[in-house]
Amino acid sequence: MILRCIRSGVAGLWANKRMILPFYVANLCFGLLIMIPFAYALDDFVGMSVMREKLGAGMDYDFLFEFLHYGSNALSSVKGMITIVPFAYWLAALFLSGGAFAVFAGGAKYTPSSFWSGSAAYFGRFVRLALMILPLMIVLFCLRYVASLFQWIFFGSDPYEYVTYWGAWFKMGLGYIGLILAGVIFDYARLYMVLTDVRKARLSLWYGIKFAAAHPAKTLGLALVIFLSGWLILFVYYGMSGLLSGPSWAVLIALVAVQQVYIVWRMALRLTAYSSQMILYRRLNA
Repeated sequence: MILRCIRSGVAGLWANKRMILPFYVANLCFGLLIMIPFAYALDDFVGMSVMREKLGAGMDYDFLFEFLHYGSNALSSVKGMITIVPFAYWLAALFLSGGAFAVFAGGAKYTPSSFWSGSAAYFGRFVRLALMILPLMIVLFCLRYVASLFQWIFFGSDPYEYVTYWGAWFKMGLGYIGLILAGVIFDYARLYMVLTDVRKARLSLWYGIKFAAAHPAKTLGLALVIFLSGWLILFVYYGMSGLLSGPSWAVLIALVAVQQVYIVWRMALRLTAYSSQMILYRRLNA
């Protein structure tokens, strides 16, 4: 059922492919708000040194850490942006998600009026819902520390090296699963809010918890497929960008083009998740 829902979700996105544009534009604009000041700060730190030419062949991560550590003066103008812009982007993405859920819930093709009216109608409710789910997200993320407790119970305070190694991976996996589960609950709570037009965030949150608990394999499985697809796209992007290195304008233009394609694919994947979740919800409640 999961793969069928994703295939139907891709078809639903393709029928409303113009909806990718506002998500892409928001991502691009907020990205530029950080990258342009960061580029000026980097240029001020590097100056006309030899490293300036080396950076054209790819990022030197030793230099990056040195820049973050010693370039405090150059980064002083960027620190505020690093704090404010991600939060502002999250609010913008939350605003746009209301329009996406409204379009997929309506079953009709994307129109600017339906999208933007849905974005405006559900934004306040989604913000209240996000604030209510934040404590639950923290609790689910902290489940990773349960693994530390079991490790201490069964292996003591000085476990074998392999236990520490694999335990660290296990705890990291639990943390990711906790965050994904919180995201699943949040998505189905938003979906319920849009389909029923309920205004009380706590009722939507409670329904999201009940729905995820009633269908854990399907809801979490769909989310994991989308999550792993995102990592696959990221690896492909890094592989392609690694092939594009060299201090030339042609390489720079090609690298920017690859980056924009990657952003479009990430936005399309997010909308595919919304569409697939809508289809799964309807099939399980049919």
